[in-house]
Amino acid sequence: MPPLLSILLSACAPEPARPEDACIARPLADIGSILELDCALAGDPAVDIEYRVRGEAWRTARRLTGRQLLLGMPYDATVDWRLRDDGAIIASGSADTMPLPDGFPEPALIIDDPMQMSSQDRYLLGSIKEGQNQWVDDLFWTFILDRQGRVVWARQNPEGTWALYPQQSLDGESLLIDHSTLYARVDEGQQSTILRIGLDGDVRETIDTPGLYHAFDQMPDGSLAWTDGSRTLFDILVVRSPDGTINDLWRCAPWVEANPPGELIPFANSSCRSNTIFYDEDRDTLMVSFYSSSTVLEVDRQTGAEQWHAGILTNGYTFAPADAQFLFQHGAHWTDAGTLMVSTKDLAETELRVYEYAVDEDAGTLSLVWSYGVDEGVFGNLAGEAWVLDNGNVLHNYGVGALVKEVTRTGEVVWRVDWEPDHLLGHTTFLTGDLYDLVR
Repeated sequence: MPPLLSILLSACAPEPARPEDACIARPLADIGSILELDCALAGDPAVDIEYRVRGEAWRTARRLTGRQLLLGMPYDATVDWRLRDDGAIIASGSADTMPLPDGFPEPALIIDDPMQMSSQDRYLLGSIKEGQNQWVDDLFWTFILDRQGRVVWARQNPEGTWALYPQQSLDGESLLIDHSTLYARVDEGQQSTILRIGLDGDVRETIDTPGLYHAFDQMPDGSLAWTDGSRTLFDILVVRSPDGTINDLWRCAPWVEANPPGELIPFANSSCRSNTIFYDEDRDTLMVSFYSSSTVLEVDRQTGAEQWHAGILTNGYTFAPADAQFLFQHGAHWTDAGTLMVSTKDLAETELRVYEYAVDEDAGTLSLVWSYGVDEGVFGNLAGEAWVLDNGNVLHNYGVGALVKEVTRTGEVVWRVDWEPDHLLGHTTFLTGDLYDLVR
């Protein structure tokens, strides 16, 4: 072949395929922050898969069966990836995650002190209402934030359902997202369900939870507990067994009748509505927080017997000091230290606070041992909760105040994320384990 013809033919021929040319990363259609890496080389167990937000530190992906996903990336980011075999880079590339979904309320990182934040708590799971109309019907989103306040996962509830209490399953392998219908369809929650889903959006189970309208909790045997608001204005605490059987454990109406409000509260006299269910394994009890009467009750899980209560209803435990009484409290639960913690309005309804009490069941008292928010002037008229983190700090959710804070026990704010006011925040907790635990 003449030399000139050889040169011309070689110039027109395609270049030999390089390993990276056979590898493509693209966002999932339903969860646009998750990238799927389509690459034969990634299936080799000897190959390490690394990825990062451009300009940040590299992280290693866990190898999955069937397909390879890159998790924990924020929306609207450029993500670099590379494959390494014995330290050598054998393929590399980049891809963009999708923009933040339309309508999702964008958060803003206000305070970030990594040296004092809980280092084990990396991803915040929560829910938020799209509109700025507090408790009026609107679309709900479940989300995951990283510690930079960026949205790394978001899922919109179907229209006509609310997600007030999303949570991680006890085995750490899935998310439980409520689709409650009481507020959106005005059907008293008769069509409410809970979805067990993976981080990739895979719906693994749909659980019928008739009457569910706010909180629910899990028990180690696989049972679920919630308050049924579909049959009466006075809640019925129900337990769903793993076989799907739903049994009434406790009824609110006789309890309110036996312990009427100590002052005239029309709503407390006409209904009994809850905002928190908390199961304590050591005590084998369910704690129920009632916003309708600003009262907290503990019920025996096996018998439904009332253990104690405190709040506006009579015959309950007393508060020390008296002005440390909670009002319209949310998130009532036992801490690992054996104290009771709530998020509450002050009695003048000027700010949202965290109260932690030592409970003396012999003396029948709740003694305030720690508080946060006094004279801070930060208010949330509806919802809210507070949880102790692994390092002893406290995470405070302000409900329709639309912000979350991590604070030290001395009251220093070390992490704060804000949304525009009046976006209702639902249940917020940090995920345990790794994001890869949530996919198969």
